Amino acid sequence: MADETSEIAAVQDLLGPIDIGGAVVTADALHTQRATARYLTEQRGADYTLTVKRNQLA
Repeated sequence: MADETSEIAAVQDLLGPIDIGGAVVTADALHTQRATARYLTEQRGADYTLTVKRNQLA
């Protein structure tokens, strides 16, 4: 594939066309990233519920 990307990076492309302002977005531990949380809240006006695993607490 010429344009390979990760699932983490693709979340913004996937949610981009959807009006998520005021919505609560849930995602698995793979998406528990600061950049994803900022994107959802600051850029899109959504809230989130993200799974945090023990290895992500440090």
